[in-house]
Amino acid sequence: MGEMVDRSVMLLGAGGHARVVLDILRCAGQRVAAVVGDVRGDLPLPPGVPVLHDDDEGLALALNEGMAFIVGIGNNARRRRVWEQFAAAGVPAARAIHPTSHLLGGACCEEGTVVCAGAIIGVGAAIGSDVIINTGAIVDHDCRVGHHSHIASGVRLGGTAEIGEGVLVGISATVLPGASVGDEATVGAGAVVLRDVPPGTTVVGVPARPV
Repeated sequence: MGEMVDRSVMLLGAGGHARVVLDILRCAGQRVAAVVGDVRGDLPLPPGVPVLHDDDEGLALALNEGMAFIVGIGNNARRRRVWEQFAAAGVPAARAIHPTSHLLGGACCEEGTVVCAGAIIGVGAAIGSDVIINTGAIVDHDCRVGHHSHIASGVRLGGTAEIGEGVLVGISATVLPGASVGDEATVGAGAVVLRDVPPGTTVVGVPARPV
């Protein structure tokens, strides 16, 4: 996992997932310098952190102040749109890695990835940019997870599983070793994927079948 210069972080988003990301940044000792979004009272911002309501304002501030950014939005498509706006402008992306998660030997996470509490990323696994590895998920050895995907809480990805870009693997789902899930596919909560899932397909059940 490549290192980046220590920078203050702009958090893009203000909903439930943003609260999680904010807590991870706090636990990891990273400084949140600004937030962009419609902040409610349940987002516990540190004192003095400015809140912006327009992405363009946030982009200008990040560029002027040398901040990194991270997107605290759970929805893959919305998160990707915001990510691409800031990345295209040359703003560097931060990672949010919870101290109770584990990245084992040779595992790597690209920029913008969020790894939540208790997650395990196995030996040789590769996680793309702007990915969420949610609470307690296990990504076993030599798995590949494409950019802008969300591996939800309690998911189990068996060794060498391949997850495409923009994929949602729902809560407590299982993908067996060596199986692949194509770009923009959805695996329903609790599903068990025994064989490859084509791009853009939604599968549910045990064993997982298209719907």
